[in-house]
Amino acid sequence: MNKRAACIEDGFLFKELPFEERFAAAKAAGFDSVEFWSWRERDLGVIAERAAAAGIEVSCFIGADKGSAIDPADHDLYLTGVRESVAAAKRVGAPSIYIFSDEIGPGGVIRRVNPALTHERKVASLVRTISAAADLAAEAGMTFLLEPVNSVYVPGYFLDTVGAALEVVKAVGRDEVRLVYDFYHQQLVAGNLLRNLGPSLPYVQAVHVADVPGRTEPGLGEINFVNLAKELRARRYGGTLLFECNPTTSTAEALRAIERFFPKS
Repeated sequence: MNKRAACIEDGFLFKELPFEERFAAAKAAGFDSVEFWSWRERDLGVIAERAAAAGIEVSCFIGADKGSAIDPADHDLYLTGVRESVAAAKRVGAPSIYIFSDEIGPGGVIRRVNPALTHERKVASLVRTISAAADLAAEAGMTFLLEPVNSVYVPGYFLDTVGAALEVVKAVGRDEVRLVYDFYHQQLVAGNLLRNLGPSLPYVQAVHVADVPGRTEPGLGEINFVNLAKELRARRYGGTLLFECNPTTSTAEALRAIERFFPKS
């Protein structure tokens, strides 16, 4: 059975409510856990308190927000950000954090770009830095989730396809580093969601659900969620399903759409 997670970042599920009230609302809606993006702008004490009161887990948030993993000069800076995020995760009981190839700033702007780096040097640096991050994950008893992000709305993001991210995860070869398969991001840059899902799924711990265009709830755009949900069931996927949707009208309507394609039972 899948763990069902709700993205409660501002503008996503339960956006009608103050942030502090979204934990209880997600629990009442049948979610097992909640996620948000950056922890640095949040009160971790309040998050831990509200999650505990609601009886819901904080499963993941952004954990690599300093430096670029593809630049050897940023190796130590990147790991510093990861260490800080591990400490934050422990404060709220989160078992995982998201890690990225690049440092993504506000508005999807890639920071700390080094145009002198070749593709080969970027890949080598990425594998070395993520391998070092895996050591931190092992020490903390956590899992780090490597996320490919679309380069349509985040221009210049290096690891933009699930195939490229899969090769990095394989090269690192550590159980502590797993893969994110985000339907929204991958439809934008590569398509072929069903064909790419099969080889990736043994390495995937989190599947992210939202439609294209608009990052809306499923069923409003071009992605065939009927077939994707069927494939996940056929392959007995047992990881997390994160609903990272921007409701077009209301969270209540979005939850009804989610239930049509990904029923709780």
